[in-house]
Parts: sequence; C-alpha cells; structure tokens
Amino acid sequence: MTRVGFGTSGRHRTRWLSIVLGSVMASAVGGPALAAAPHDWVHRHPATHPGVHGYQSMAYDAQHHQMIMFGGYDGANLLNETWNWTGSTWKKLSPAKRPSIRDSALMAYDATHHQLILFGGAGASGALGDTWRWTGTTWTKLTPAHHPAARWGSAFVYDGAHHKLVLFGGFDGVNGFADTWTWSGSDWRLRSPHHHPDSRAGAGIAYDSVHQRVVLFGGYGLAPNLADTWLWDGSDWTLVTPAHSPPGRIGSQLTYDPVIKRALLFGGLVYTGVFPMAAMADTWTWNGTDWKMATPAHSPPARAYGRVVYDPRSSSDVAFGGVGTVTDLSFNAVPRSDTWVYKAP
Repeated sequence: MTRVGFGTSGRHRTRWLSIVLGSVMASAVGGPALAAAPHDWVHRHPATHPGVHGYQSMAYDAQHHQMIMFGGYDGANLLNETWNWTGSTWKKLSPAKRPSIRDSALMAYDATHHQLILFGGAGASGALGDTWRWTGTTWTKLTPAHHPAARWGSAFVYDGAHHKLVLFGGFDGVNGFADTWTWSGSDWRLRSPHHHPDSRAGAGIAYDSVHQRVVLFGGYGLAPNLADTWLWDGSDWTLVTPAHSPPGRIGSQLTYDPVIKRALLFGGLVYTGVFPMAAMADTWTWNGTDWKMATPAHSPPARAYGRVVYDPRSSSDVAFGGVGTVTDLSFNAVPRSDTWVYKAP
C-alpha cells in the first residue's frame, strides 16, 4: 500500500490509494424510457460562485428548496464552506455551526424524514465518521447509536422505493469497504445482502425512480477503472450485464433526471499511472437496462470528482466544479469553478 498525502495550510492530511500501484483493496465488512426532448449542456455564468472546488459534496434539499454544496478541496486547502445554488447564482451561507474541513464526504437528501444528511469524508487527520444534518440555516451534529466506520468516497443515495438512504463502500486510508448501510432517519443499520459489489470508492450512484432500483457504476477497488453496473433492490445487489457500457473510470458524476427518465453520468478519470492524468468529458445515460452514450452539442470541460445534481426548480441537472487534471501520485489536482446545467433547449 502506498502512502500519499496533501499539504493543507500547515496541516498534513493523508490519502491511501490502493489504485496507485494497482494493489488490492481489502474488503470490509425494465424497458427504455419514454422519449424526451433532446438535452444539451449549457454554461452558466453566475455573478457569484464558490471558486475552484474538487471532491466536494452536493445535494438538493427539497424541504428548504436549496441546492447545498459543502466542503471540498481548492487545490491547496481542505474546505468547510456551505454554498447554495439559487437557480441563478451561488450564495455563501453562514451557518452558526458546521462540520470540520473535509473533502469526499457523503451527502444526500432523505425525502422520508425531510433531512439533508452528511457523513464522513477525508479530514486534516484522515477519515471521518461523523453524521450531520442541515436544518436550512445551520448544521447539527447527530449522535446515532450505530454508524459506519470512518471513510470517504462512498456511494450514497436515497432509495425512494424503500424510503431510506443507502451507503455502499468507501475507503479509510488503509481499508476498502464493501459493506451496505441504510439510514432510518435517526440511526444507521448494517445490511447483510447475499450479493454485493467488491470493495470500492469513487463509484457513481443514483436512484432510478422508474425501475425503482439504485444503480451503481464503476469506481476503484480490486482494480482501478471498474466498469461494472450493479442494482440494489432494497435487500440485495445484482450485477447486470448491459449490452453497452461506459469505459471503466473513477470519480464519475451520476444523478437521475426524471425529465428524460434516465440516470445521467458525466466524466470521471481513467487511472493510467502516468501524470499529469486528464479527466474525461463524455455523457452517458442509463435507461434501466442499458447504457447509451449521449451526443450533446456542447459539453463541460473534462472533469472528475465534481458533482451533478438534479434541480427540480429548473428541471435540469446542475454540475459544478471537480478536478480537470490530477498532477501527481499524491492525487494533487487542478480543480474547476464553472457551473453547467443539462436540460432541454
């Protein structure tokens, strides 16, 4: 296992990436959608924006009608700022309390219990295992009786069919995880599926509301640049074999767009071991049974480890930030600061 790290404002934070030398991460515990109007990527130019961010967390808070972004990495420092995308510009918020600096934290909205939940991430001293809730104005630290081990880079999404947040996998700097957890609104529960993906971090995940399945794609684990597709039905994971698939990658951005009735995947990074390592800029959709490469007239510049989240206020997918190039073995990177939306013309 190779030890790599970032220097951040006098602090030393470490990442352990098994993919660096291709070593093995240890395991721990329908039919096509209806046709919709063609979508395209549109570059937005807000008056205010958060500056360069990569490895940040972002989710739409339906209770407070806010697109919340938290934390990340600006190319030199870990962050713990909270920003809201209003639909036309970014607004920096000033919560009375907030989680510590971190990147690669998990964040998703629990529609059953009307709460935006944040868990873990990579902090100044390593992996974190704390749980936080966004109230609309500030962050509240929760004290569940049970919780996953500290980690970052897990897949985290709301399962609308079973009314729970679902967490899979991640990495703690030493171990990779292949465990599945669900959030009940007040506590974490370790699940025991008969089948599951291999340990991994940096996978894309979304909830397909038409087919009522969580879809997970790729990441890094037993090997870099995984290209497998898994579905979660509330009790077990199933490996599927679609006729077509995006090339394997890590750090892709995946969300579900109810307008086109498809999951939308953008970008990611193919680990080659040769630096600088550039990200990708391809767009793919998942219709419940197969992947299809989209051909929008325009596209954001290549990136990985950014965020794409569906915004119901504008019926569009909002993309912000991410890293365009990884510059060295420590996964130092060149973050981006641009905002794009994917929508019908």
